[in-house]
Amino acid sequence: MNRFASIIVGVAGVALAGSAWAASKGEGIFNEICAACHGEKGVGIPGLAPPLKGSAFVNSTDAAALAAFIQKGRAGKEKKFPNFPADMPPYAGGQDKAAAVVEYVKGDLQK
Repeated sequence: MNRFASIIVGVAGVALAGSAWAASKGEGIFNEICAACHGEKGVGIPGLAPPLKGSAFVNSTDAAALAAFIQKGRAGKEKKFPNFPADMPPYAGGQDKAAAVVEYVKGDLQK
């Protein structure tokens, strides 16, 4: 393999490892923060918060919009599911952690 190809393979490997790290970090944050309302494995808690696993909303919304949504939270008329009485509180952990949660929620959580 020539040197250029080796560099490309190395960069791709680092990117994939970074993605796996973000997803595992996202899973930890999800379990610590989000699962209290969205349930273990994102199955939702009836009367409290909707399921994220298999959610058309999660699957059809781009990652940047979901990360922004997590950071801002939703209340009142902004709520996607007004039949749930609790507002979704904003997540103050920062953009990188919110993005890691999104990667987990859109990836491994959907499996």
